[in-house]
Amino acid sequence: MADATETRPHVDPDRASFTIAPNTARDLVIQAAGVITDTVIDLVGTIGRRVLADLMPDRRLRTRPRVVKRAISK
Repeated sequence: MADATETRPHVDPDRASFTIAPNTARDLVIQAAGVITDTVIDLVGTIGRRVLADLMPDRRLRTRPRVVKRAISK
């Protein structure tokens, strides 16, 4: 997922969907698709193209700072 997002400028790796990556990898293993037959290795590959095709929206900025919760009882 990180290799796929690095191929596009200004794409945050947080936008890559973890669900799409293993599902695509599972499908490729089941179908035995993309078996390496030559010496040229595509780093992005099918998994990366599917991850990049369905990026998640940008993360929202925090509106409030993180705080430590206080204990309810002593």
